[in-house]
Amino acid sequence: MRVLSNWDIRVMEEERHRLAREFHDGPLQALTAMAIRIDLCKQLSAGNDFVALQNELAQLRLDFQKSIIEIRDVMAEWRLPSLEGKGLREAISDYVRQYEVHTAIEVGLDLRGVSAPQLTEAQQVAIFRILQEALRNASQHAEASEVRIEAVMESGKLQVSVQDNGKGFNLLSATANYPQQGLGLAGMQERAKALGGELQIDSQPGRGTIVRLSVPLEDSRGEFEEGSDAWLSAPAET
Repeated sequence: MRVLSNWDIRVMEEERHRLAREFHDGPLQALTAMAIRIDLCKQLSAGNDFVALQNELAQLRLDFQKSIIEIRDVMAEWRLPSLEGKGLREAISDYVRQYEVHTAIEVGLDLRGVSAPQLTEAQQVAIFRILQEALRNASQHAEASEVRIEAVMESGKLQVSVQDNGKGFNLLSATANYPQQGLGLAGMQERAKALGGELQIDSQPGRGTIVRLSVPLEDSRGEFEEGSDAWLSAPAET
């Protein structure tokens, strides 16, 4: 029976908080608003204003259907990807296609390195989650219109980069308040460290963001160093 490590627990806690935020900021608020409008429907019915009541009920139905779709999207986003019979390359491609439809963000893909047979299933899942988090940040926080994902093999390592043209952010302030910011930076870093990899994030306000992940192609597991911020760096001024 595997004992959960500190990084397992911290990542799971962050994901629980994120899931709660997504439900609170989306479907829960919509359902609360619908409950108030149901009371309005009662008033319209009591006043025999059936034309207004019919219009209100029609809008409530549309809002209810929209909330169902939002809940399904949230659950699909957090469902662990099935890599058996599909592989990491196809899982990423499928996710990106859905992402482009939902966000209208154009994503360029170069996944030549992802087919490396040396990647363990744990590494594949971690890489998928890191890419997923970087893409979520590009749409929800960076307000990006374009994202570029590349994966290449270099010196026995899989090198993955996710670059967006969004508004960027201040790394130190974001990581100091990461539970409130909702950027998922600590979770990405801990996933990479736990698999013996390295994660670097380059970002500045107004200059976009680049997430770089390096994963060794052996089944190694690194130790997470509490309080370390060596994974942070800012691009040099040009």
